[in-house]
This record gives sequence, C-alpha cells and structure tokens, in this order.
Amino acid sequence: MKKTIVLLALAGLLAGCQHAGSESNAKAHPEIGSKAWYAWVDEAAGVSDGQGHGPDYGSAEWCRAAHWRVFGVRDDGGENCSPAWQQSVDKALRIAGH
Repeated sequence: MKKTIVLLALAGLLAGCQHAGSESNAKAHPEIGSKAWYAWVDEAAGVSDGQGHGPDYGSAEWCRAAHWRVFGVRDDGGENCSPAWQQSVDKALRIAGH
C-alpha cells in the first residue's frame, strides 16, 4: 500500500514536469537571424508601425532603425545586421524582458 502511494506520487510529479517542458517548447525563442526573429525584434522594439509601413526586415535601413530603438543611439559603424549585431540586439531585448 505504502509503495503504491509513493509510486503514484512520483508518477504525478513526473507528469507535471513533462507538461511544463512541452509548454516551454511551444514558446521557444526564434532562431537569431530568421524571419521569425526579425518579426520578434520588430514587435519587441517597435521598429515598424504595425500597418505594413517601414523598411523591410533585415535591410540596412531596418537594422539602423532597430539599433536606434533597442540601444537609443545611432550606429554609423556599419555593423548593423551582422551576426554579432544580431546577437547583441537579441541579448539586449531578452535582458529587457522581451
């Protein structure tokens, strides 16, 4: 009897952990540099107006606008849109809670 209760409790605990894991997978962060990532940055940083106006994702103009919105400074160094730039934008937005 005691063994059965322990096994049922353990099974319930494991089932709860499995559910939490699948839920976090459903909300996985988009891969950096992907179209979904650019859309996430656009929404999180408020780059476009949400009505289809604004530069195309990943264009130099869009990356300059995103840099301004995320960091609050212009970037004239030509690093916009590079993989290192994408990493820094991603990190800054995650730290900010997006």
